[in-house]
Amino acid sequence: MRKSFCLMGLMVMSALLLVGCSGADSGGAGNAKDAVINQEADAEISKENKQEADDQASQEANQAVSEEISNTDNTIQKKNQLSMYIGGATGMDGVWEIDNGKSVVITFDEEKVRISPDCTSPERYAWFEYIEDPGSTLEITCVDASEQTIQEMYDTVLDGKGSAWTKSELYEVNVNGMVFWCWDLFLSEKLERTEFAYETDNGHIVRNYNGYSEHTGTVSQVDLLQYVFVNIESGGSTVVEYRKGE
Repeated sequence: MRKSFCLMGLMVMSALLLVGCSGADSGGAGNAKDAVINQEADAEISKENKQEADDQASQEANQAVSEEISNTDNTIQKKNQLSMYIGGATGMDGVWEIDNGKSVVITFDEEKVRISPDCTSPERYAWFEYIEDPGSTLEITCVDASEQTIQEMYDTVLDGKGSAWTKSELYEVNVNGMVFWCWDLFLSEKLERTEFAYETDNGHIVRNYNGYSEHTGTVSQVDLLQYVFVNIESGGSTVVEYRKGE
């Protein structure tokens, strides 16, 4: 009988030992599995961080290249573009650095109009002429909107003129998708000239210099504006002087 109890005790102890070992093995496997999961998560986070760093570096590189291209484009003078600026500038060989860092780039239709050979200083003032009839001209200049707005130009246009002068209301003219403000001046009720103004994003105003001059009537004002102002853009601090005949 005692042997039976001893045998049963040994069996119970063996069973308990087997259960303990099984639990220990299970815990060890679970810990190992957790460690693998943690390693994979850390690797994924590291991969995401590296990708974010690579993306940021790529964006910065692309931005630097874009800025370099933009700066280079500012120094390329196309035959049908004229750069105008206000204030001082320094430079040589026709490349100018503008003191206030702003300019205006005008693209014109070189098949319809040209800068007059008599125009000696096109960076601040330009005189365009219709190719088919050089007597039909358009004189333009660039002014600072902070010194005089378009409304102020219109309000003071009759200052110093006699009572025979009158003006029309302000009206809009669509020039290649750009809105120009215009007004007519009359002398003794006869149309003397039409004036115009267009403000750029960088606070410059492109406007007529001595009024629109259509000496022969071979081209309308609206058509001439369309030819001279194919596009007007805000430019940067570096411009290249337009060279006639090139």
